[in-house]
Amino acid sequence: NLLIFMVLTSAVASTQTTILPLARTVFSMAAHKAIPSRLARVHRRFLTPTWSTVGVGLVSIGFLILLTTISRNVLADSIESVGLAIAFYYGLTGFACVWYYRKVLSRSSRDFLFKGLLPGLGGLMMFYFFYYAAFVVYADPDYGATSIDLPFIGRTGGVTVVGLGALLLGVVLMLVTTRGYTASLRLQRSLLPRSLPPQTAVEPTSRYVPADSRSGVGGDWFDLI
Repeated sequence: NLLIFMVLTSAVASTQTTILPLARTVFSMAAHKAIPSRLARVHRRFLTPTWSTVGVGLVSIGFLILLTTISRNVLADSIESVGLAIAFYYGLTGFACVWYYRKVLSRSSRDFLFKGLLPGLGGLMMFYFFYYAAFVVYADPDYGATSIDLPFIGRTGGVTVVGLGALLLGVVLMLVTTRGYTASLRLQRSLLPRSLPPQTAVEPTSRYVPADSRSGVGGDWFDLI
């Protein structure tokens, strides 16, 4: 009985710790208007993401039911393909760090090492693992539980098909959801003055009022950019 209790509590803890980073990622994306801003709402008392947490949970349940209904083999391959997404976005994070700090890389050797060299090498390493796994290991028809006969390619491992297919679907959704926002953000930046009076960021942000504060005013953090 003790062993069963330990396994059950471990399973519950694993599901909770798994949903936390994904819910907060969705929250961050919504705050930056990559997805609907409703998912950026937080609980008034606990200050934790609400819509993003519930939404991620419902989508996960629906995804599990759908794949289980189609085939348990597809479900197994979809679980293994998660590694491709992880390697891909970790690689992007490394390159994004280099790009974000590109203007200060020559300021000191420390900046170059920790803001340029190491993140860049990490991004290259992640992309190499992504390529090797997607096109060599996972692409083997004998790897995983399923394989699919693709036009002009032939039999391909189901893990590669599911993993790359999910990433391509994500690119399409990204372009659709950010199309209007990208244009509005470009317009906002074009209207900014070329020079601003010296002041700390605390002063303007202290006047920020959330849009749902029922005070009749408020807006997005992008109003301060």
